[in-house]
Amino acid sequence: MYERNVAETSGPQHGSVYWNQSAETLLGSLDPLQRLHDQLLPALALSHAPLWQDSSTTSQCRTLEAAVGGPQRLADLTGSRAYERFTGPQIKRLHEEDPEAYEDCTHISLISSFVASLFLGKIAPIEIADASGMNLMNIETGTWNDDLLQVCGGPTLKSKLGPDPVVGGTNLGTISKWWVSRFGFNEGKCIDIVTLIC
Repeated sequence: MYERNVAETSGPQHGSVYWNQSAETLLGSLDPLQRLHDQLLPALALSHAPLWQDSSTTSQCRTLEAAVGGPQRLADLTGSRAYERFTGPQIKRLHEEDPEAYEDCTHISLISSFVASLFLGKIAPIEIADASGMNLMNIETGTWNDDLLQVCGGPTLKSKLGPDPVVGGTNLGTISKWWVSRFGFNEGKCIDIVTLIC
């Protein structure tokens, strides 16, 4: 059994990060002599991550609710009616207003899975509790809802989100060499995915 590294991080809930096709390679080959910020920018399809304070997606929220039969039907499916800060409406806005950036995006992370990806050196899956605040997951099955994905991002959104959400505490692998070399983390220790909340 692995011992666990303990590292606490915090970040805003309902934030999303848009990776491009170079992300996986870049994450696995970070230079410990350079800061993360300087190395990560080339791996992003969108340089600024939409966060929970953005209220610009009202029209996308109403469209999403209407597509499934109204606010109550969406709440029955996902646990919530559509809110401007939720990731589904945010993705829908990007898909509509900046299709080039959306096309360039090969993977979408939430803040929690973004942080886990940094520690792992590869793209991490989305955690189920965080996924419940996206308006994209069936709250009863814990799986992505194909109809909602289609409304928000078309046929490619499922591949951009990756596999169905995972339960908190899932062992995702061991910490990447960047953290070992730069900060002295113990190599071979495992990383668990956890929910990040405000």
